[in-house]
Amino acid sequence: MDFPRTKPKVLGYDPEQVDVLLSRLQRQYENPELKLVTSAVVNVAKFDLVPGGYQIPVVDNAIAKLAEIFLEREIAGMVKGGSRAKVAAELASNLKEIKVVLENGPKKSFSKQKNGFRKRDVALLLKRLEIKRGRLLAPDALELRTMGFRRSRSGLDRAEVDAFVNLVIRSLHCQKALG
Repeated sequence: MDFPRTKPKVLGYDPEQVDVLLSRLQRQYENPELKLVTSAVVNVAKFDLVPGGYQIPVVDNAIAKLAEIFLEREIAGMVKGGSRAKVAAELASNLKEIKVVLENGPKKSFSKQKNGFRKRDVALLLKRLEIKRGRLLAPDALELRTMGFRRSRSGLDRAEVDAFVNLVIRSLHCQKALG
């Protein structure tokens, strides 16, 4: 895949590294039996920054879409492969964890961090989540994955918030796979 590049002196993602990952993803996508890449690997993919590299937002958006496709496939495959009970148990556990965060709010649920995510942005996300009759109601997974939080000098721990968002995303996919 060929992404637009930044200007020669502007930093962007290393095209060679992006192309290698996308090549593996394409092979995995075309042949789901292969185990070259998992959604977890796609989700944490990092690339070096180089002058004249690929434009970061464009690559991030494409990677987010691919992570969604792979995660959906993985969980649906688990359900079809006879692990329905395991997926249901994971979903139940995840919903309990999400419920605790929703009840406690962002300030009590996440550690403070210098240059962390803005508390107000995280609070707005939590207001959009609800557990009703044992089902998670939330924005679509891709929207959650590409949601941007602003930074604050006295914000919330970015890794903790990211882990929570990933938990919500995984829960949505579990819920969908279980029907």
